[in-house]
Amino acid sequence: MRFVLTVACFSYFCLAVTPPEGKPPTSTQYDGHWWLSRDPKEQQGFVSGAADCYIWEVKEKLRHSKSAAEDQSSITRFYREDTSRLDRSALEVFLDAADQPSQYPAQKGGEVWKEPHGYYDGQWWREAESAERLGFVEGYLACYTQKTKQLKGEFATTPLDLVSLISGWYGFKEDDRSVEPAKETTKIADVLFHFSEKSDRRPATHQKEK
Repeated sequence: MRFVLTVACFSYFCLAVTPPEGKPPTSTQYDGHWWLSRDPKEQQGFVSGAADCYIWEVKEKLRHSKSAAEDQSSITRFYREDTSRLDRSALEVFLDAADQPSQYPAQKGGEVWKEPHGYYDGQWWREAESAERLGFVEGYLACYTQKTKQLKGEFATTPLDLVSLISGWYGFKEDDRSVEPAKETTKIADVLFHFSEKSDRRPATHQKEK
């Protein structure tokens, strides 16, 4: 298992900020109001995408690497404990949470990933829930636009549309959670940049080793 489930939180005082049709949301819209209106799976996906971008695009380390579920719970608690914090960026709250050690003992025997972007590839994409896939793109773009000093590409479409484009590139089929075998090991970030403007990054494909 790559993820640890956490108790879902429910918002009763926040509404989602919906961007104009056909335009991606601005970084300021990923705040506490937005966060508390989202599905917990989307929140976890946001954390995963933000972490992937922060490590491999921004080239910064996270002081404490925790499960997406634990970070999600910390961010939710931050906003719910004090509503005056709701205007703060969810990305910044996540990075602050990453500075804090885990509340749980480290688990031994897990997979160690040293290549860029780790296990965020076609296998993760097909195993994730639809809300997680959307959250991943949202988190990645929030980090990319707020933290990258020199942008390597621009995104002119919505995260939801990008999810569809990425799924199409992988040949993802929802009914059996499959992707094209030759594309399964391709990293999500590389596919994402395939659909950006002013970027020469292209996703490489190769047959998965048996």
